[in-house]
Amino acid sequence: MSMTYTTTEQDREDLERLNEMGSITYGSEILASLPSAPLFIASQFASKDKYLISFIAVKVDKTYIGIYASNGHMAFRFKFPKVSEGFYAEKSFLIGADTFKKSNKKSYIATICENGYISFRDKKGNFLEARQWKGDPETEKFPNIEQIFPSSFSNNFDKSFWFNAKYLGIISKAVCSYSSNFNSEMSFSGNSVNTPFLISSEIGIEGLNDIEGYTPTMEFLIMPVTKRY
Repeated sequence: MSMTYTTTEQDREDLERLNEMGSITYGSEILASLPSAPLFIASQFASKDKYLISFIAVKVDKTYIGIYASNGHMAFRFKFPKVSEGFYAEKSFLIGADTFKKSNKKSYIATICENGYISFRDKKGNFLEARQWKGDPETEKFPNIEQIFPSSFSNNFDKSFWFNAKYLGIISKAVCSYSSNFNSEMSFSGNSVNTPFLISSEIGIEGLNDIEGYTPTMEFLIMPVTKRY
């Protein structure tokens, strides 16, 4: 059974009032406070027609918090240590990708509340806006995206390989929009023309940049396509 929030006229009035007050989290348990950028990126990689993977997964491990999305052809991953200052999640959960389809470049932190609202704030803590969200309680049914990411790469290729240009375009746009580097470099790593490639790029997020031994990185998984002659 999914958790859904139907927007009524009263809902809209309440949301408008809370937006004006900046008090969207008042009186509600906070589920997580997460960096906004990876959530906006993840929304571009969620499925538009397959129900369960139309959500973004936030998964809490012993040592890290991960943000995942997949449309069945590509996958997105962003992980950061649980020790990070200012960002946290109490438990794993799913959140509808549609909530983040409209980007807000000024947003630095997204505070997700169990009352069905998200509060967006800038780097100075100023309230920007609030949105409603929906989730699904069956988090464990979301695919284990972490499992499909290769743990090592040989990068030795004896054949040429090809990628779907449309998918590469989506990845490139995400990197150009959020990369911490002016030149927006992407690294490609793979094992063979029949296994997934990892495309990665650094992303600057205050509060995560200074963690020793960790570099904030957006990661994309994509399969090569078969070239038919």
